[in-house]
Amino acid sequence: AGLMAFETRSNTWSTIGRLDVSSVTSVSEAQEPVLAAAYVGDTIYGFDAAHNFFKVEGDGYTRTVLGNTGLPIGPAGEIGADYLDIRGMAYDAANQQLLVLGVKCCPEDGWIDEYLGGSVLYSVDLTTGTLTEVVTVSEDVYNIRGLAVDGEGNVYVYSAFDDYFSVVDLESGACTHKCSLQSLGIYASSEHNMPMAYDAATGLVYCLFTSNGTFHQMLSFNPATAQVRQLGEVGSVEYNPDTWLNEGPTFSALLIK
Repeated sequence: AGLMAFETRSNTWSTIGRLDVSSVTSVSEAQEPVLAAAYVGDTIYGFDAAHNFFKVEGDGYTRTVLGNTGLPIGPAGEIGADYLDIRGMAYDAANQQLLVLGVKCCPEDGWIDEYLGGSVLYSVDLTTGTLTEVVTVSEDVYNIRGLAVDGEGNVYVYSAFDDYFSVVDLESGACTHKCSLQSLGIYASSEHNMPMAYDAATGLVYCLFTSNGTFHQMLSFNPATAQVRQLGEVGSVEYNPDTWLNEGPTFSALLIK
């Protein structure tokens, strides 16, 4: 079976070949841009760019809006504004909760305070989209850009500040480093999220890694061995003479049943 992803350039749900990650096929156009999404059973749940919480069901990818975070969706612009930047989503089957990774606004100056320990894991009410804070991630891990949960409830995050995959303790927020992308000689974009998803069939965490902000590579992270592999470029990359960049598909969500 293929991997499901949300492709932002075409605003479509797409499949990615599991054995050939260069194969990307659009299957349905979305009504709104998607910030993060995950499977819960056979249903896709997610947040769109307006912070609407939705579900997508069936072969026709029918979208139903269930609620909204009620929080501002852009840079705060004023001191003390309650701004939330959604950066990842994953279903924790062991604890039967849908988790969202968010970054809060700094209450003192209105800036995102990810460098001050502002990364927070929330649980999501599947009927309303209401967020409940679970734990604040340790301030030792900055600029977190990805989230995945394995079948035993272990929570993995990726920090674009130091290029580490880490495990988060849901009780304390403490992080334990597992491995770094620097072992491959590659570095993630600090301004783009890294969609991640756990694959129960292989025990691997798959990741869509942004290279230079213009296209993605697929990586696999093995939590058991703390090893990372490059699986190839996702989709086809073409030169854009208007931007002078090599550009390919970009993604905001990666999903695996």
